[in-house]
Amino acid sequence: MSNTATSRRSLFRMLGTLLAVSRGRANERPPAPDFQLLDIQGVKRKLSDFRGKVVLLNFWATWCAPCRSEIPALKRVHRDYQARGLAVVSVAMDDRGWAAVTPFVTGFQVDYPVLLGNAAVARQYGGLKTLPRTLFLDRDGRIVASHNAALSETHLRKIAETLLAESRETE
Repeated sequence: MSNTATSRRSLFRMLGTLLAVSRGRANERPPAPDFQLLDIQGVKRKLSDFRGKVVLLNFWATWCAPCRSEIPALKRVHRDYQARGLAVVSVAMDDRGWAAVTPFVTGFQVDYPVLLGNAAVARQYGGLKTLPRTLFLDRDGRIVASHNAALSETHLRKIAETLLAESRETE
């Protein structure tokens, strides 16, 4: 079986889970572990700072080819949905720190928050053995779904639409 077929099956399971969970009771979702990290401007940011928004939390690294390939889609999703209450938040897991991340973010013209991760955050999120890893959080900071592979722009948009629609239904 090809990696592409396996990846598609995994994605469809995740989308099915997302739809099932989004229809379930939101208060049964696990809370996303909070953290405080520096952003590219040196400002301390907490995940809880984004409470009230649907959050697409993306763990990545500059050396990760699939991570790099999904950045243009993340930028477009950020641009198209931020006014509706979606926040794309990325956590760079590079061992070389800002020395690797800053020129990369500048070169790719990333316009959503980029935070520098560390071992403690990796442990909070299960070790992050696979990158990219993307978690989808509801407006209360609870985990709706997660995916351990790059996502297409089509899938990112479907998930964003689903969670933003859920948010409107509960307001």
